[in-house]
Amino acid sequence: LLKECVENVEFRTERKQQRVDMADMGAITLNGDRELLRQLFEALLSNASKFSPKGSTIELEAKAADGYCAVIVRDPGAGLSATDLDLLFQRYALLGSRSTDGESQARSTLARAKRWAEVHGGTLEATSEGPGTGSTFTVSLPLA
Repeated sequence: LLKECVENVEFRTERKQQRVDMADMGAITLNGDRELLRQLFEALLSNASKFSPKGSTIELEAKAADGYCAVIVRDPGAGLSATDLDLLFQRYALLGSRSTDGESQARSTLARAKRWAEVHGGTLEATSEGPGTGSTFTVSLPLA
């Protein structure tokens, strides 16, 4: 599924000459709605591309431990202030960070992504050291 998601956002990453570096993940099985999970992972990859500069590398990895799978998307992009982190998953929140190439910003996509993770018994969290430092999004979902 993650490989399919990377392919589905290639129109965006190729335009910005970005690369998605996928760590070797092995076989991890989750129970869930494939379409919602696809939308969740594509939202995170699309977001990483929008807020990262041309020619950059977005990192994607998945690892299983303690009955959960963590899917991690790291970008070297615009980063998030503490205020933005507090508002990030609220629908229609106006954040201080801006896309790097004028891409439109659907202000409720990450709120929906968080909800999709929760519907599957999981979580979605974001971290950033601040503006200009990139961001890391971690989805934690129960294993099948």
